[in-house]
Amino acid sequence: MGVDNMSVTQWHERLLVEALRRHNEDPHFRFNLRIGNANVDRLSKGYWFTGTEDYLFFAPFKPNDPNNKTRTIGFVISFDGSEQPKSCYLEIVYGGIADPGVRAMHEKILSSFGGFPPTAAAP
Repeated sequence: MGVDNMSVTQWHERLLVEALRRHNEDPHFRFNLRIGNANVDRLSKGYWFTGTEDYLFFAPFKPNDPNNKTRTIGFVISFDGSEQPKSCYLEIVYGGIADPGVRAMHEKILSSFGGFPPTAAAP
């Protein structure tokens, strides 16, 4: 499947296929799928990862931030009104993590990238 003109759910499907392929090659490769539907039945519509019509969040790590109810580290693909990707970035959010060891792990990851100043979440 080419990437031109794919819908958001096709992006979910493509990413799932690639992640499963990678996991079959390397059983140590892990990723997290959507576990619930909240108020909207996105899972049955093919939204395999956290997200909406506006973004997809691919989380290769398990820690969860209790403040924003998502995994603390993941790749975000945001989509425009015609369901085409408009940006992709790595997101690391751990403001709600109380465990000093887990906080230190996140800070070490950030410093390995050269460090970043903390930023507020987008409104």
